[in-house]
Amino acid sequence: MIYGAAAVAILGIAISIIALATLYAANRIAKEADNSVKLAMKLIDISERNITGKDL
Repeated sequence: MIYGAAAVAILGIAISIIALATLYAANRIAKEADNSVKLAMKLIDISERNITGKDL
């Protein structure tokens, strides 16, 4: 009976660790996506400034 309870406790801890690792990875991906969007916005802004009437 004690072995079963210990196994359940260890399994719960393992699942918690996996969930935390997943959240950490998702947060890192979201930050990277945010940086990519910011860079894209900067590039669009720069390209709009470089286009003049004669280019069109």
